[in-house]
Amino acid sequence: MNTPTRCVVMLLVFVGLVFVGVDAQEEPGLRQLTDDPAQDGFPSWHPDGHTILFSRYGRDVAPEKTGLWLVAPDGSEARRLTAVIGEHPDWSPDGRYIVYDGDFGNAIRLMSRSGGTPVRIVPEWIPVERGGQPRWSPDGTRVAFKEGTVLWVLELATGSFEKIFSEPGKRPIPTGWSADGSEIFVWLLDDETRRSDLWAVAVAGGSKRQVASEAEAVYRYADLSGRDAPGRRAVRGTKHLRHLDHGAVRRRSGPDHVAPGLRGWTVLVA
Repeated sequence: MNTPTRCVVMLLVFVGLVFVGVDAQEEPGLRQLTDDPAQDGFPSWHPDGHTILFSRYGRDVAPEKTGLWLVAPDGSEARRLTAVIGEHPDWSPDGRYIVYDGDFGNAIRLMSRSGGTPVRIVPEWIPVERGGQPRWSPDGTRVAFKEGTVLWVLELATGSFEKIFSEPGKRPIPTGWSADGSEIFVWLLDDETRRSDLWAVAVAGGSKRQVASEAEAVYRYADLSGRDAPGRRAVRGTKHLRHLDHGAVRRRSGPDHVAPGLRGWTVLVA
């Protein structure tokens, strides 16, 4: 699914904002979608814009609610998709499948939107720990994920794996692909300083270019998508899911506000 890049949508979960500071309680247009004792987060919009997939962790207060859930953009029709914990879910471009971190971040799994038994797609000889944060390519044929300091790409049709990038002491956390599938956006997290800057890594050759710099020593969870998504709205999570209308989103674009790699794009920051 190759479409022109019209916007970049960032879904920021749990950890604040990348470009501007916004108080979730005071931001106009912000609506809470879930209200549950469990911890909700890691939202992912279905490509048609009608459903939000998210992770719910019941902890000790509501363990029976742990799993991946679906909810409508207005907060209605919430239903559980899995009965086991799942994190960092991502929709396939056609909306038929979901890839996510299972087993508390120790296995990457794939499942149908309609449910069923999830399938492990990354073998044990690639020891994913603390989450691989898998991300579908725009054409739906590949999945990018991290394993320690290595960025991998899985070719789904053949089951082959390719090491794309590695830098000692830094974790390349995938957060999306370019619209043409030639680059993977990663937060390059420094294990020592905990600082994470946004880079684009070339799928062919593994060269990197910086897209945005983060001044604070903090990792930002984001879903960065170059896919055309008219009408899509940004969602961020704290303890619950929240909904932010596009009209209320602070926009920054152009050379004064974004790195050269994003010029001409609009950055929507929830």
